[in-house]
Amino acid sequence: MSNLHRELRKFEKLEDGTYIASTEWSPLKLSVDNAKARFKNSGSWFELSLESYGRAGNFRTAGPASVSSSGERINLSRKGMTEWYVNHGENLEHGLVLNEKPSGR
Repeated sequence: MSNLHRELRKFEKLEDGTYIASTEWSPLKLSVDNAKARFKNSGSWFELSLESYGRAGNFRTAGPASVSSSGERINLSRKGMTEWYVNHGENLEHGLVLNEKPSGR
């Protein structure tokens, strides 16, 4: 049964290059491309896009991402960082990994 649950949480690549995943027990859907993540819950949508990162006075432009997925995880790799989402079925987890400590204070 656990293999079925993992299979249901997988990110699927669509013809336009967008990846999409659904949560198993709620109407929440996540759609990801190289610029943004869109969340749909019933009839409402909202989206997140990473434009820059760093510290005050020293922000770096994030730029478009290279998108890859493996099962229920999707990675948006950019120069100097990786943004990721994991579909746990009942919820979605989001995180950022910086390759180096940002400059500044």
